[in-house]
Amino acid sequence: MNKRLIRHKAQQYADLIKNKYPVNKIILLKTYPGEEDDDDGAIEIAVLVSDLEDDYLEAKEELTRLAEQVHPKLDPLLVEEDKPDPFGFMEEIKENDGIIFDRHAARGPS
Repeated sequence: MNKRLIRHKAQQYADLIKNKYPVNKIILLKTYPGEEDDDDGAIEIAVLVSDLEDDYLEAKEELTRLAEQVHPKLDPLLVEEDKPDPFGFMEEIKENDGIIFDRHAARGPS
């Protein structure tokens, strides 16, 4: 699957979930393994949320089920922004330039 199609599928997924959960950002991370045209690769997408009212595991299961509806290789990573991050995973995600959805940018300037 090429980069354009991967990004298109990620956008479809973002459109599906962005109003179901308190999503702040959806970021396309990487495809694994190997090359961009590798049909066997997983497509990792970070779903950054705040104030998750649902049980984490139930929310993760629902996000995975919705991802599979868009494409079987989509692999959402549910990340709660308001939780401690002792390993710096959040900073690594936020430095990624694959932003598909940003709730704050979608609002425009105040």
